[in-house]
Amino acid sequence: MRTQHLLAAVCVALVLTGCTGGPEEDPDPDVAKSSAPAPATTPEPSEEPAADSGIDAEYAPDQLEAALTAVNEAEALEGVIATDAQLRPILEAAGDNPLSGIVITPEECNVLRDANFSNQVDSANLAVMSFAGGSSLQPDSLSLASQAESESVQAQLEASRDQLAECGEYQLENSGEVITAEVTEVEAATDAEDTFAIRTVVLATDTTQESLSVTGILGATTINVIVGSSGDPEADLDRAVGLVNAAIAELQGA
Repeated sequence: MRTQHLLAAVCVALVLTGCTGGPEEDPDPDVAKSSAPAPATTPEPSEEPAADSGIDAEYAPDQLEAALTAVNEAEALEGVIATDAQLRPILEAAGDNPLSGIVITPEECNVLRDANFSNQVDSANLAVMSFAGGSSLQPDSLSLASQAESESVQAQLEASRDQLAECGEYQLENSGEVITAEVTEVEAATDAEDTFAIRTVVLATDTTQESLSVTGILGATTINVIVGSSGDPEADLDRAVGLVNAAIAELQGA
């Protein structure tokens, strides 16, 4: 599983609308990827991570992993799961801003500018699963981030909604390449207490990459699904909503 995809999935789970970058080259459907560039020095997860009991949150790391495992088996996704213990060193290495080195214009559209990402990582238990989807440019993902206080999760959601009203379109520049991202809210309903869905279209020189992100809030836990466009927006939305609901069912049964 590539570090870039892990960072992007956790960014979305914690900051909801952020962490969108440009399309990658040489797509490989068997390896997890994402459009969010990561620092070159970020380590890959260890194959045998040290035991980690996690922080005091609504769900423990082993419960999040178990939920993803159950969804993986029930949906026959053949996904790859990164546990909290595997993700933690990657996210700690990324620091306060996993998008360091990327210039976002206008500046107010940088979702991580005002979000203390490292503190959010420190206060949440995490798990991410990546699996093949309908897009040849990126895999799909299901990520879980569980915190102790539901108020902070709801505040993040409202901040993302407010930001979307001002940042429906913005540019990212990385190593001389300029990429345009267009983000629109999508109407969606899940079994969660609150649902937030966005469609992102990333325009690069030779590539257009579209993805759908559906986020459900369950108490103090964020469930996020990102699916790459299959060419059928309704089918993509149904797939994303179904996976959010599947994760909710497994968490509620934990």
